[in-house]
Amino acid sequence: MSKHTPGPWKVADYLVVTSKGTVYTFENETTKAGELRANARLIAGAPETLAALEALVEVAQHQLSQRADHEGLTNCGILAGARAAIRKAKGEVSDE
Repeated sequence: MSKHTPGPWKVADYLVVTSKGTVYTFENETTKAGELRANARLIAGAPETLAALEALVEVAQHQLSQRADHEGLTNCGILAGARAAIRKAKGEVSDE
C-alpha cells in the first residue's frame, strides 16, 4: 500500500499543491466557487489532520491505560470512530 505525500500541502484558489510540488485542481463547471475552495482547504489539511488524530488516539489510549477504572472506555465510540477514520485515510479499509 502506498503512503500519501507528506504535508504540508497548500491551497491556491481551487488548487492543492503538495510538498512535492504536485498540483491538483478541483475546478469544475457545476460546483460553486466557495465550495471548491472549501474542498481544496479540507483536502490540503488532510496530512496534518491525520497526524493530529493519530497523536490524539495514542495519548487517549495511554491515558486510559493508566487508569484502573477505565473498563469499556478503550473501545468507546469516539476512539473507535477515530481509529476507523485513520484506517480509511490510510487505505486500510474500503469506502464501501
